[in-house]
Amino acid sequence: MTTLHFRHEFKCGTEDLWRVLYDPEFDERLTSESGVTRVTTEDETRDGIRYMKRDIITDKEVPGPLRKAAGMDYLKYIQVSELDLENGELKWEVMPHSPKIAKRVHIVGYTRVYETDEGSEREVTGTIKITIPLVGGTMERLIASGVVESYDESAQIARDIIEARGL
Repeated sequence: MTTLHFRHEFKCGTEDLWRVLYDPEFDERLTSESGVTRVTTEDETRDGIRYMKRDIITDKEVPGPLRKAAGMDYLKYIQVSELDLENGELKWEVMPHSPKIAKRVHIVGYTRVYETDEGSEREVTGTIKITIPLVGGTMERLIASGVVESYDESAQIARDIIEARGL
């Protein structure tokens, strides 16, 4: 099992940060600048919690030796999330599009946003567990590095939008 834990700082309040992260401009820039396309397939709010389901498609090729085990050429997955703005927390789960490995991949975590003296901080924690003999650990590390890279890119995009809007 691989553990995720990293943080990003932003020079705006938590409400502004959440608005930026769920703004259509953010999604458009994320797609054009990082090769990650997010298509929302479900979006509803119940009892103050926003429930979302998104198809995530990246332009990142699965390395040759893992391609057969993964059953896909490019990283594609479904992200199911529950956004609780009152508590500043996003609970998420990621499931691969490939039915070949769906039951062998378990990726879950939280994104929390906190007020800081300088603005706000986004903290991401999670776990990746893949139970595929011989390649599971390699796949975990590949996915973990991709998650960190993707969040680093998204943090810079969010900072650029925050600065441009003077938030």
